[in-house]
Amino acid sequence: MNSRLQLNSLRYGVIALLLAGGMVSVAACALDNPDPGELSGPSELGTAVDIRAVPDQLVSDGFSSAVIEAVVRGPDGARTSGVEVLFDITRQGAGFLDLGNLASLNSPRPSYSESGPVSSVSDGEGVARARYWAPFRTDQENDATVIITGRPSGTNFNTALFRTASIFLRAADRPSFPGSGTCGFLWEPAKLTYRVGEGIAFTATQLVGDVSISGCVGNEIARYEWIFDAGKTYIGRNVVHAFSTVGAHPVILVTHEAVTGCRATCTADYDIVN
Repeated sequence: MNSRLQLNSLRYGVIALLLAGGMVSVAACALDNPDPGELSGPSELGTAVDIRAVPDQLVSDGFSSAVIEAVVRGPDGARTSGVEVLFDITRQGAGFLDLGNLASLNSPRPSYSESGPVSSVSDGEGVARARYWAPFRTDQENDATVIITGRPSGTNFNTALFRTASIFLRAADRPSFPGSGTCGFLWEPAKLTYRVGEGIAFTATQLVGDVSISGCVGNEIARYEWIFDAGKTYIGRNVVHAFSTVGAHPVILVTHEAVTGCRATCTADYDIVN
């Protein structure tokens, strides 16, 4: 009996040693070959963007502008350079169609048809900048608010972190002339000739439909459409245009009555020199 007990004790001891060795082996394998997976950070959630507009109030005159600044910070909270930020314009509530324009900080004001998003890369101070230009307004009595959005570029749009800055647009002062019911417009500066590239400011004087035209009943004008040579078209009661070649150039204004859609057309020629 003693020998059997000794044999069983020996067997159990061997099994225990084998199990212990296996556990040590498994643990050693886990320690020698860790598999944490590939790193993918920092994620967009680690990049913070803070946006502001300077100034945050403008007159809707087509000439005023504001600098849009986006401060970019990394996961550690420090300002980060080399990050591309995409700026865009949206509206707050219902309102006018022309929301103004965005452009690079030192670029000239883009035309109406060139409006769209603008990208900028944060500089050594971690700041990306763009410029917002106020629109030419046809509803000159109404104030409005425009929202500028900014987000890191090149990320998943559905999970992008948008930041916003608001700009209050104060209605432009009414022109000194009372307006009329016949298609017509003024231009400034008023002179006989203009140079290539010189901006000319045009303002429509018609406020209501021309009752002398069949179908027009004197309702307010809803749309002012300016047509320049080379097919260049602007929308709005006030526009600025610069001609790029010498010679005689026509300017055509087409007005659209609000209720009936009745249209009236007027034109003038301008002499452009070098």
